Amino acid sequence: MYSFAIMLWEMLSCSKPFAGYSLKMHHENVVIKGGRPKVDENWGPAMKGFLNSCWNQDLNKRPTAAKASAILKREAAKVSGDVSLELNNFRRKSTFVNRDSLRESRMSSLESAQQIATSLREALQDTSDRSGDGGQ
Repeated sequence: MYSFAIMLWEMLSCSKPFAGYSLKMHHENVVIKGGRPKVDENWGPAMKGFLNSCWNQDLNKRPTAAKASAILKREAAKVSGDVSLELNNFRRKSTFVNRDSLRESRMSSLESAQQIATSLREALQDTSDRSGDGGQ
């Protein structure tokens, strides 16, 4: 959960946490002393609380993946302004595949492979024709 929250922080802040830290500084300030990236107040108290809970020194106090998912879905609904948003569809929408586009992509790949195979056959035939002519 710690790493997930670090990546979320990076996406929200558009910057690298602990930028400029050497390995020694990172070990001392983050690993030993428990230093964490500063959470922007504009992200709101829920996001601040969520990130800080993910970074809790006590691993048992960090949220589970299911709890984190619920919190983030709730925050997404707030941001979208649609409290009645069907949050259970997020997963389906994010993994939705446009079958027509996928089919077109596969056909294009197949056509490319067929063109390559044809070119190789022609090159092999041309090579064999030249070697046959040169031997006579």
